[in-house]
Amino acid sequence: MVAHSMRPHRQRRTPKPRWIRQATAFHLKRRQAWRDVTFVPQLNLLTTSGALFTTSGSMAFGAALSMSWWEVIGGTGMFLTVPGFLLGCFLFPIPDQSVASTRGPRRLQRLESDELDSLSRQELLAYRNNFGLKEGRDSYEAMDACRALRRRQQKARMVARALGLTYRDVEEPSIDELQEYFRAHHRHAALKKRWLAYELDPVLQAQMPAMTDPSNPVTASMIRSMKAADLAAQNPGDAAAYMAAINNFEEALMDAELQARERDSQVSDREVFDGVSDVG
Repeated sequence: MVAHSMRPHRQRRTPKPRWIRQATAFHLKRRQAWRDVTFVPQLNLLTTSGALFTTSGSMAFGAALSMSWWEVIGGTGMFLTVPGFLLGCFLFPIPDQSVASTRGPRRLQRLESDELDSLSRQELLAYRNNFGLKEGRDSYEAMDACRALRRRQQKARMVARALGLTYRDVEEPSIDELQEYFRAHHRHAALKKRWLAYELDPVLQAQMPAMTDPSNPVTASMIRSMKAADLAAQNPGDAAAYMAAINNFEEALMDAELQARERDSQVSDREVFDGVSDVG
C-alpha cells in the first residue's frame, strides 16, 4: 500500500485586482514622502494638513447641500465627513518617518548643528516636526532644526546663483552635499577648460593633434568620460556620483595627454632622424 502524505494541501492565493495593487503602491509611495503632522487638540487627533483639508472640504460640501453644521457633524452628514477624512488619510497619510506613525521611530536622537547640516531637506523637516510633536514647537531641537533649514536654504540659493541653476534643482540636498557639489563643479570646469585648450589653441593642436582626434581610442574614451561628467552634473542631489564621474574624466584626460605627448615625442625623434639621414 502507498502511504498518503499527511502534508496539508496549499491553496493558491487569488491575485489581487490590478486597481488594488496600484492603489496600494500609490499609498506606500505617499507614505515615503514627508509632510508635517498636526495635532488637533479638540479631537485629540494626529493627522496631516492634507487630511484636514479633504475633511473640511467634505463638510463644506455638506453645508452647501443646505445641511446645518449639526447635521454635517452628526449622523446625517457622516456619509460625507467620514469618506472625506478617509480619502485624506489615503492621499495624505502620516509619513513613515514620523513619530505619529506606528512605523516611525520610537526614540528620537538629538543631533548637533554640524550633524544637522548633513541631513537633507526632507530629513530636517522630519526632525523638526518629530521633536515639535514630542517636546513642543518651541523646544531647543525644533528651533535648532529651523536654524539648520535656514542655513540650508541660504546655501542652496548661493549655489544655484553661482552655477546658473534654479532653486528647485538644489532644493533637497544637505549643506554638506551642496558644498561638495560646489567644489566638484569648479573642478569640473577647470578640467573642461584644460580640454578646450587643445581645441582652441593652434599651437597645442599642432603639437598634440591626437588630443582632438576622436578616432583615437584613448581620446574617444576621454570624450565619453567628459560627457558622463556633464550628465552627472545635472543631478546636484548625488554629489558622490558627480565626483566619481569627474575623477574618471580627469584620469581619462591624463591618459590622453600622456599618449599624445608620447606620439609627439616619437614624431619629433623621427623628424630629427630623417633630417640627419638627409644631411648624410
